[in-house]
Amino acid sequence: MAATINFALDRGASQPPIVFKLPYDFTGSIFEMKVQRSGGETFLLSTEDGSLGMAVETGVSVVRDGIKTSGDFTTITWAYTPAQSRLIIKAEYELEQTDAFGEQVVWARGSISGIGGLNND
Repeated sequence: MAATINFALDRGASQPPIVFKLPYDFTGSIFEMKVQRSGGETFLLSTEDGSLGMAVETGVSVVRDGIKTSGDFTTITWAYTPAQSRLIIKAEYELEQTDAFGEQVVWARGSISGIGGLNND
């Protein structure tokens, strides 16, 4: 079952990026993140077209709940644009992986809240 991760972003901004860190080496996989605005359009981000970035890190140590683990990790990054963040007031998303064999796994889903957006850009 996918993790539920809710987050907020500043409307009209492009920083900070949204980063998901997964505890495996997913070299050869394609990740897609579907974002659906409440009452609005859906847009699809992908590692295949470069709108999502993927980096595999090896030998990384992570401390979680007091337990240190090390190994291979994959980082998925959505470096959203000002135009994308401007569209979001309330939205839902899913982050899905398709491996080299065509198997699909949804790793995360949740809501995105757009905050602010009073500036004119």
